[in-house]
Amino acid sequence: MKVKDIFKPGRVITVNATDTWDQARQTMSWSEARHLPVMRGTAIVGVVTERDLLRHSADRERLVEEFMSTPARVTSPEMELGEAEVLMASEKLGCLPVVQGSQLLGILTTTDLLDFHGHGFAARE
Repeated sequence: MKVKDIFKPGRVITVNATDTWDQARQTMSWSEARHLPVMRGTAIVGVVTERDLLRHSADRERLVEEFMSTPARVTSPEMELGEAEVLMASEKLGCLPVVQGSQLLGILTTTDLLDFHGHGFAARE
């Protein structure tokens, strides 16, 4: 089984590296996301998480690029699911942006993995 078999493709909410802490928090709140890929132009340069925002909440004008998790760990839709799971577990990642070439296709999250393992793939179709 591959990453493409379980991640949810579609429009991914992102933030820019030059956005402020407050802009990232607002985007995260509005989108009800726990992880946001950080973009510089069309390149993914990091990921900002709820935990990153909590750790740096004292300075709301700080730029995302100053506190994002970097480098961005990404996966391709063709990566074996088991490899993605090992990567996420070993590096304590809550998500992996899914990219093909330079295009952001979606994001694989721990919630996706739990849904898959907890309910079975057939239940999601």
